[in-house]
Amino acid sequence: MRRGARPLAVLACATLLAVQGCQETVAPVKDQPSASPSPTEDVALPDAPTVLLQVPEDGDEIEQVGTAEVDVNHESVNGGELAVVPGWEDEPALDFPEFTTAKRYPQAVVLVDNIHEDDQLSPGTRSFSWGADFLLDERTTGGADDGDNLVQRGLASQPVYFKVEVDNRHAACTVGGTKGTVYARNYLDLVPGRWYRVLCTREGDSVSAVVTEISSSGGGRPTVTTRVGNIGDVTFKESTIPFVVGGKVGSDHRLVEDSEVFNGLVMNPLFDIADD
Repeated sequence: MRRGARPLAVLACATLLAVQGCQETVAPVKDQPSASPSPTEDVALPDAPTVLLQVPEDGDEIEQVGTAEVDVNHESVNGGELAVVPGWEDEPALDFPEFTTAKRYPQAVVLVDNIHEDDQLSPGTRSFSWGADFLLDERTTGGADDGDNLVQRGLASQPVYFKVEVDNRHAACTVGGTKGTVYARNYLDLVPGRWYRVLCTREGDSVSAVVTEISSSGGGRPTVTTRVGNIGDVTFKESTIPFVVGGKVGSDHRLVEDSEVFNGLVMNPLFDIADD
């Protein structure tokens, strides 16, 4: 755990609305996400996104400040821990486990689940976006831990899924639907220790990966990679499939063997379905 880090509290139900039987403090409904550094207007956080996760200042729990009624929790194996550390402009950031070459490496992820049968995290044929602010550790891949999955829902082995990964120092957005899969790899070389914002967008048969470096003087120039191909419908058959930050999780909510956990810091993980 990094110097100055504070452990993340175990979350049972950090949701917008109280759930019967839940004893956790519930985040209030917010019409707008709380203030967050924005590199440029072009890559600012969307207004009132479906999901936006933040840790309040001096807090130790992740809050959903988006519009969906969801449950937020976290899962770990092999001693993996999540902590809260100073991030961009000293706002709270999530610190994921550091890289190790151990075969049974520490893993930890954040899970976002629907609390109703109605799937508020299933975009179908509508346009949608997803992403996060992130800082890579100096070493992130090798051996059993061979990738850095930032945010996603579903797995490539399942009928539909979407994700953004940060592999080989490049961010890439992927959407798999009923007609096919489109993969957009951004060309910007990412430097460990620097903050970036990645926003992925699916519009029709187009997938764009927008990456911007966040610097002390404001935002850099956004770099955009767009790919086009058949995608189709991205409707999840099971509403219980979680939206995940920091790795890969199966339908049983357990980390998969090759979870490709993120090694570094994360702020503002988000998912947003457009009002088509």
